[in-house]
Amino acid sequence: VRSSLLAQFDSNLLSEAQALAAMAEQNGSRVKYEFVPQDWSSFSPGHRPQYFEVWLDDGQVLARSASLNNGDLLAKLPPAKLIYSDLILPDHHHGRSLTFPFTPRIDHDRDVLGKPTIPRRCVVMIAKPIFPFHETLEALQQWLIALCAAAIGVSGTVLLIVANRAVAPIRELSKQIEELKETQLMQRLGVGEVPSELHPVVEKINGLLGRLQHAVDREKAFTADVAHELRTPLAGLLAVLEVCVTQRREPVAYERAINQC
Repeated sequence: VRSSLLAQFDSNLLSEAQALAAMAEQNGSRVKYEFVPQDWSSFSPGHRPQYFEVWLDDGQVLARSASLNNGDLLAKLPPAKLIYSDLILPDHHHGRSLTFPFTPRIDHDRDVLGKPTIPRRCVVMIAKPIFPFHETLEALQQWLIALCAAAIGVSGTVLLIVANRAVAPIRELSKQIEELKETQLMQRLGVGEVPSELHPVVEKINGLLGRLQHAVDREKAFTADVAHELRTPLAGLLAVLEVCVTQRREPVAYERAINQC
């Protein structure tokens, strides 16, 4: 964008330099410059004016803008080449200039004694403040910062919404796992709302629940078997002791009952 704006700025400089060059007219060896200041108010003294100066090939100043106050843009004749350059303007502001060589328009109607006119070379130098260029760049920079900030905010919000939707099934799965009790080992986790990537995890957890349920069932069966095996001897012990205490007996009878138990 900077290069494009600078190219546009330079193009405007070139257009104005060509328009200024078109005001020069050569009659014989004499060059006349027809500049009307009223038509070019931008070259008048004022706030951040523009400047121009026209030289003949012998270094003579042909014309200059009123904004120069009879001063010079350069101390000497610039080279007869098309040159864009940055400079400090007479009002001490930063500017950009164009050196534009040209040949004045020849007035053939006024040729002296029919002698051929030898075209003279002239150079016009035009300089303008470059602050509009910098202001445009600064405005563009502010807009870009604002747009980038807005884009970051919007993308962050969208990312948050997408992330919340993406992790919602994981939260649901976590809730199901948290609600599992030791008495609900027969319950299994559902895979309906779970993404396909998590199906192996759900299957592994359900497999673990199945193995836990199998282990608990074996423990219950073992406890029932132990209780069954202990019930008969305990009942026999209880019967012998109950019979022993039904009446008073000799020590030998107690000893025999104890040995039997």
